[in-house]
Amino acid sequence: MFGQAPSVSLVHFTEHLGESATHLGPLNDNMQDLLDRADLARRFDLAAGSVIYLRKHFELTTHTAAAGIGVDTTSKNGKRRTFANILKEVDERIRIIPDEFAQDGYRLFSELSAIIHGDANEIEALDKFEALRRLVVGVSENVRNRAEFASARSDLGWSSGGEG
Repeated sequence: MFGQAPSVSLVHFTEHLGESATHLGPLNDNMQDLLDRADLARRFDLAAGSVIYLRKHFELTTHTAAAGIGVDTTSKNGKRRTFANILKEVDERIRIIPDEFAQDGYRLFSELSAIIHGDANEIEALDKFEALRRLVVGVSENVRNRAEFASARSDLGWSSGGEG
């Protein structure tokens, strides 16, 4: 290694993604695409990279819900509102945070952010990935269920309070 002409060996690694490669095209606001990207980054032990996609999924889910119920994502002066404030307002109105962790619901974004900004080591972040992913998917499922239930109530001619 320290000689005049050191010898270096390179190892080339290629993973064939097959059908999944079509799902990993340019980012297109597709929620499943974000989860696929998170999973792929996790497979390569890229903790912060995998969590970035989870946080993006969580933010997009929350902003989509906000738009659906008329919660402004900008302030009166046209500046972006903080995500924490948007999340709090959306959750107060339609309860998107799963009941199982509602008391710590805003902690999810903090956990995701801490990993992304380097406040957690890689091993700890990788260990938390599956739990964080499940919570992010849980929020998304709650938003989807709330929208489907509202549509069903409307189709049945029921008021939002459940009485017909």
